[in-house]
Amino acid sequence: DFHRYLPLHRAIIRGDWKEGKKFFDEDENAITSIINDSSETALHIAVETGKSNYFVRKLLDSMSDEAMFSKDSSENTALHVAALSGNKEAAMLLVNKNTTNDDDMLPIHLAARNSHKPTLMYLISVCKKDVENSPFVGELGALLLTIAIASEFIDVALYLVQKYPDLAKLSDNDDDYALQVIAETKSVFPSGQSLNWWQNWIYSCK
Repeated sequence: DFHRYLPLHRAIIRGDWKEGKKFFDEDENAITSIINDSSETALHIAVETGKSNYFVRKLLDSMSDEAMFSKDSSENTALHVAALSGNKEAAMLLVNKNTTNDDDMLPIHLAARNSHKPTLMYLISVCKKDVENSPFVGELGALLLTIAIASEFIDVALYLVQKYPDLAKLSDNDDDYALQVIAETKSVFPSGQSLNWWQNWIYSCK
């Protein structure tokens, strides 16, 4: 019964840590409990609202690392939610929690797909290549490149191809290649000449 969590939910929406703490003092399990029918925890909601990242910070201080991996009904962790909502400060607090969601996307992909460029650039700056689920390697890397192009972040796409040229040769999880997405993104590349330039540039990186 989620009804008993309504006072906590209201405190989170307001960014009122004082009231939230009163609830947690009475029920310490509520810090990590699912509190709505979307399988969200207090952390998911606090990150999504963006009302108080102090609230987010205090929650993180009160829970285990394992609890930070909790996923909602869409398989999103709190970091995924930060990327979806463009909450860069929360992303900075959660950046070490790098797991995929139900669509096999990392938070960095969600930031790109939802056009949250400041959050995207921050995640690009802190994510590493030599780790599990790196967004710069293999299918995940190709997906980041194709999403960047589709989102019209051409400067990001150029950066990715220049730094990780192998991505231009790989397909993403929909079997799409960078050149294919470029050809379909006419608003960015309205002329064949632009497409030919990009194609030659990609091939020069191989």
